[in-house]
Amino acid sequence: MKQSRDKNTFHHLHEAYRSFQKKNYTNAIIILEQTKDSGHEDHYALFLQAVCMLYSNNFPAANNLMEKIQRISPAYTPFIQLKSFLALKSSVKREDALSAYISALEKNSSDFPPQRTSES
Repeated sequence: MKQSRDKNTFHHLHEAYRSFQKKNYTNAIIILEQTKDSGHEDHYALFLQAVCMLYSNNFPAANNLMEKIQRISPAYTPFIQLKSFLALKSSVKREDALSAYISALEKNSSDFPPQRTSES
């Protein structure tokens, strides 16, 4: 039964991603809701749904999904990247942007290019 559920979930995620690629965000959201309703919820499905919500200008729903990802998988690299991007874009002051950047770097330093040293 679990294998059948996993295969069905993979199919739903694949279809949702295909809709996303075609910029059919509403359809992708509907498919992802079906995945969630099947009892299987993972950070990738939530992340894809949050991105679709952002593209659909549904910022409150996107924020709710981002908070859920924060609870279940705070170290998920694409989530950290998106959260950092949104923090940088919404920063009013330079100091706020720098603080967001440093915070992201501390959370996922492997995602940033290595610093040059004087020996390089």
